[in-house]
Amino acid sequence: MDRNIDETIAFLLQLKLESLQRNHLATLTYEQVSKTIYNTKWQDGVPAHLNRIAQDINEITVEDVVNYLTKENITTRKPLEQLVSEFEGE
Repeated sequence: MDRNIDETIAFLLQLKLESLQRNHLATLTYEQVSKTIYNTKWQDGVPAHLNRIAQDINEITVEDVVNYLTKENITTRKPLEQLVSEFEGE
């Protein structure tokens, strides 16, 4: 992927993160939102068109992030305390 697209994706993810933090869950991190989209909507690769990338990022919900992190926790068998601390931002 070229550098401009990577920078655009990072910018759009940051905007989405700030929106989710402001409106839903202040302790979300950039890494959590990024991992969610790359491992769910983009598990087969990043879309080729910028408008699809922007739409996918815009459609991410706090529920998507929580569901992904919960699923990741189950598959990696992290201790519950570690998952809670990730949500609390510790």
